[in-house]
Amino acid sequence: MDRDPKTPESKEPAEVSALPTSAAWKEPAHPSAQVVVRESLASMDRLLDQLNSLDAKASYLAAGLFVMIAGFIAGVATKPPTDPHLQDVMVAAFAFYLVALFFVGDAWWPRPVDAPPHPRGLREHHFNDREENVLLEISNQVASSFDDTKKVAARKSRSIKVGLIVVAFAATASCIVVATSLIQGGPH
Repeated sequence: MDRDPKTPESKEPAEVSALPTSAAWKEPAHPSAQVVVRESLASMDRLLDQLNSLDAKASYLAAGLFVMIAGFIAGVATKPPTDPHLQDVMVAAFAFYLVALFFVGDAWWPRPVDAPPHPRGLREHHFNDREENVLLEISNQVASSFDDTKKVAARKSRSIKVGLIVVAFAATASCIVVATSLIQGGPH
């Protein structure tokens, strides 16, 4: 038959190559394969470190946000605004704080992260395989996992940036409310 044994419409069994009888299968992989895997794993480690730093930034942003909310509540409780427009700004400041808390929570929320190589999969599928095949499998796992982890890092980074922008609006509104209340005077 003229059909390729690898095509799905072929009914013939695929040919399986026999293991080499010489010691060629025990030879180490080409040095470039080892370099590719080593550099891929190093890139993955850097990306995981970046995720850890983004989580730390989200934690610091959350702590700062709670301090700002507490300060705003203390300022409003000490000198409540009497002007209706100023009360609207106060409500807007609270709304900005809640939106900022949402984005900080989104950045801080744990997401599934894959960090290959997976020892169990390597042991089960490549225990007696050639080193080049094992290195190729590790490299493929790192490449696919790297893209998924990069998406997680991008979302965390975007949430932190949006959270910082919303915090800036909330801080501006808070300063307007507290400063105007203090300037207007009135009962304590």
